[in-house]
Amino acid sequence: MFGLNKVYLVGHLGSDPQPCLSKNGKTYAKLNLATQRSRKNENGNWDSLTDWHTVTAWGKQGEACIEHLNKGSKLMVEGYLSHFEFTTENGETRKQTGITAHNIEFFQKKNSTQAA
Repeated sequence: MFGLNKVYLVGHLGSDPQPCLSKNGKTYAKLNLATQRSRKNENGNWDSLTDWHTVTAWGKQGEACIEHLNKGSKLMVEGYLSHFEFTTENGETRKQTGITAHNIEFFQKKNSTQAA
């Protein structure tokens, strides 16, 4: 049976991209992406909610993110949900779900106007 795991997100970076190195020596960038959505509250009024997503961009794509993006940059991510485990500095094993990017479109680059 065929499955589908596809994610599209448009939002703003909550921090500068973080350069990282995997256990296997591969470079990647870790991005903290904020997206907005609305919902009706108990009074029937609309509230704006922010969701935070951890995005991983590998190789040259990750390098481009580090070079061209900074906190507040607007971008679109196309990718898939991925689950992984990591060990904290305390030696604890943690599980996390994030988005692995296939494609990232930059709407704003470093030193550009950060208009929404």
